[in-house]
Amino acid sequence: MSAKWISLAKTLPRLTRAVVGYGFFGFPKYSAEEVLKGNIRNIHYAVLGKSLARVFANAGPVWIKTGQILAGRSDILPIEMCYQLESLYSDQTPMPFRAVKRKIRGQKRLFKQIQRIDRKPIGVGSIGQVHEAVLKDGGTVVIKVLRPKVQQLVESDIEWFQMFIDSMFFLSKDKELKQGLTSSLNDLKGAILEETNLTQEKESIQRFHKKYLKSSKFFVPKVYEEYSNKEVLVMEKVKGLPLSELRKKKGLSDKKRAELGERLFKELLTQVLEDGDFHADPHAGNVFYLEDGRLAFIDLGLTGKFTSKDRKRLAQAVKAFFDQDSKRVIKALLEFGEHNESFDLEQFEEEIIEVVNQNKSEMRSYLSGSGKKGDTLENFVSKLFEISRRHGIYVPRDTTLLIKTLVTVEGVSRSLAPEFNLAKSAAPVVVGSLVPKWMKFPFRSR
Repeated sequence: MSAKWISLAKTLPRLTRAVVGYGFFGFPKYSAEEVLKGNIRNIHYAVLGKSLARVFANAGPVWIKTGQILAGRSDILPIEMCYQLESLYSDQTPMPFRAVKRKIRGQKRLFKQIQRIDRKPIGVGSIGQVHEAVLKDGGTVVIKVLRPKVQQLVESDIEWFQMFIDSMFFLSKDKELKQGLTSSLNDLKGAILEETNLTQEKESIQRFHKKYLKSSKFFVPKVYEEYSNKEVLVMEKVKGLPLSELRKKKGLSDKKRAELGERLFKELLTQVLEDGDFHADPHAGNVFYLEDGRLAFIDLGLTGKFTSKDRKRLAQAVKAFFDQDSKRVIKALLEFGEHNESFDLEQFEEEIIEVVNQNKSEMRSYLSGSGKKGDTLENFVSKLFEISRRHGIYVPRDTTLLIKTLVTVEGVSRSLAPEFNLAKSAAPVVVGSLVPKWMKFPFRSR
């Protein structure tokens, strides 16, 4: 039997336990919990959402990432289900503390400096977990530790997804769709495996910490390089509230929510268009609101980079999108994608122009913050890329990562302020990024 089939056979019991143990058998428990809370009206959605969250949390890192993506899709899922899926940002099954200690003991220099470490993790993620600790010099730190064999888990989960795609298209002639799904799956695999390299995350934290060192609006904790390695990462503790909790908190004015949403979106767009180095996973659990009013970025395991040439092209593409200029939207899609020899340019242009014209009024309302529920940036972008896929255009991973980032941060900003004016917030950043560097004010505050 090949190594692939052995790996798949080992994965099946884990998936079965997750679905049966936390899905089917979890329903009575979750129902009782919601009844005790008095949540009768939306109990079916809350119970289903909690069941899905527990299944994903126990199925493996790829499934957890899928659940995190769904948590931000209140346009297609009931809000009660999204609230339950948000637990996947932080509330996941922790690994045994003995496994954590084993990893830390392997980093002898760190182990010698620890005075105390909390057994209970303050955060549990898909690829690792975080514990608070006190060093012998009195400093409070957080220690991120990778899960054992996390790379192998990712590989086996991806193989299951690939097997599903292969079986689904066994008799189908839609080779473009299969190729598109396989490419997306490989992109997801690359992104998750990138997060399992804590040395890479350490370097990203150092870059972003330096960038925001003197900022009055943003913060990134420092990293203790001397105590970190590829499986253990030691960082300064962030004292604040994640936006996933903040947006549920009463007492925060609508004006303040709107200001935070706009500030976050503009900064991510600035990272993309001006810095070319951006946080590629800015979901509501990875951005904290600090006591002094700053926003803190954490979990920089996944970042994206663009050259100055790509940034200029991207700024022009975003401007074309906001202007609803179908000709320039077409140009942008062709510049960022790769197409095969049988590509039909005339038909492609006709379909894009039709979608842009059909959605013009809805997107104009949505971008200005007055759109109706169901009209989302993600829906419109999905239509454009569905057409691109059908015509055999492959969008490289860096571009899809960028699109996911902008859609994610737009969703977070709008969850804080539903009437968030996307176009108004983006305009100065987009226009500013197109201005020659020598004309820019060098001491602009961030």
